[in-house]
Amino acid sequence: FRAKDRDDLMQDETKRVLALWQTDNGTIEGPLGRREGRLRSPKREPVPDLPFIRQGIGNPPRALVDHEPRTLGLKLFEDVFNGLCDPLVTALWGGDGGLRGALWKFMRWPSWIDELKDRYLADEANVFVLHGAVDGTLFDLGDETLDCVGVLKRFLSRTRPIVGVLRPWPHPSRIEFAGIMDRTHFENLVKAHEFVEGRTDALQETEPAEALARIWRALDTKGTDQAYLITESERVAPSHRRTLDAVPGAPDLLDWPQHAGLRASNNLIVLLVRRLDQLRSELLERAGTIHVAAMPPATTPDLPTTPDLSTTPHPLPDFDDLPDDPEPTIVPVLPPNLDDSLGEMPEPTIVPPTEPVVVDPESLHPELKRALSQTFLAYDAQGRAALLPVMDATAQALATHQPDRWGTLSFAVDEDGQPVITGTGADAFLSLWRSDITLDAAASMLTRELPESLAGGVPLDPTGLRVLAKRIAKLL
Repeated sequence: FRAKDRDDLMQDETKRVLALWQTDNGTIEGPLGRREGRLRSPKREPVPDLPFIRQGIGNPPRALVDHEPRTLGLKLFEDVFNGLCDPLVTALWGGDGGLRGALWKFMRWPSWIDELKDRYLADEANVFVLHGAVDGTLFDLGDETLDCVGVLKRFLSRTRPIVGVLRPWPHPSRIEFAGIMDRTHFENLVKAHEFVEGRTDALQETEPAEALARIWRALDTKGTDQAYLITESERVAPSHRRTLDAVPGAPDLLDWPQHAGLRASNNLIVLLVRRLDQLRSELLERAGTIHVAAMPPATTPDLPTTPDLSTTPHPLPDFDDLPDDPEPTIVPVLPPNLDDSLGEMPEPTIVPPTEPVVVDPESLHPELKRALSQTFLAYDAQGRAALLPVMDATAQALATHQPDRWGTLSFAVDEDGQPVITGTGADAFLSLWRSDITLDAAASMLTRELPESLAGGVPLDPTGLRVLAKRIAKLL
């Protein structure tokens, strides 16, 4: 119920109850007749036949059974409903949001939501990093199944007029909102900030840095509680990049968790990342980190057992007393010259099952080292930041053993620093790379601590090389 709906319902119910108990100069007119003064009697008398008691909602209140002195009007109404034991009726007029608040308590929130709430209310931080099952995992809330972003939007929408989601990937980036009014409030805050500053910048939400700048302008405008979620935050603060893109007109993203204005507000920022090693260490040190674990499956109640048919009052007839059916006589009918009509039957060709190809990961190390040494020298710093050398070496290793899988692929970087792949199987390869966490982790290990100059050779991380070889062997 909305607050207005609850108030209207309470007024209607008050009129209905008080219609049975009219007061006029201390005279009570009720189902038991007219009485003088208050409800005072030394003996028990029949309980008034109120409609909600007659319908069996709950036990009658003690005030109506013993006829203790009570003031009339709303006090009598309060006594009646406080004495009822039905939880639904109490929830309708109780605190915590009425019926909606009562039903909210029965929702099955994940444990990481409770941890986020407790640590935020303890004023531990305003910026939190959620890692783990943040992408592709569904959570059962009892009445709905949502992913991590959906759970956060539903949980935060009840306390904040603005809940936004920045999705920096796939390009172009965009800001989504939990509702239509959230977008309206957001735009009003941005306009208010620009009016106070006396300047208007043409910021586009299709660029992650400019989208963050618009979010900061809304956060810098006081008066409205806000919450923003940033999915795939390793795209805006990757661990392998030494410098991040500047946010126009806003502090550096790494300084947001310690910003005095943000810490003094009721605003909340949640960064979502699958693994902590993908994010800049400065953010992990300054923000709160919470692990998102998948919810255990709900236990299903045991089904009722099948009743014992031997206890049925009508037993089945005894089929042993029935006469046996005569055995049929089967006379085969063969065509004439059967041997001539069949002819010679060809022998069936037995195709042996194909055994899976087993590739030893250790055997891939030499060719991977050779391919990575060439690709790291072939791409510049921007290409290495986009993980193109590892992508190219992976495609070469797969093409050596399975040349018809994707064909020849070419790799480049667009003006936004995002990888661009061309070729017959470009879409399939890019889809595999984005969905494979192991390949992305191996590429991050191999490109993390590269020197600025590779003239003296390419140092390859042995752990990253071993992980990449194992993953390619499994793909083959």
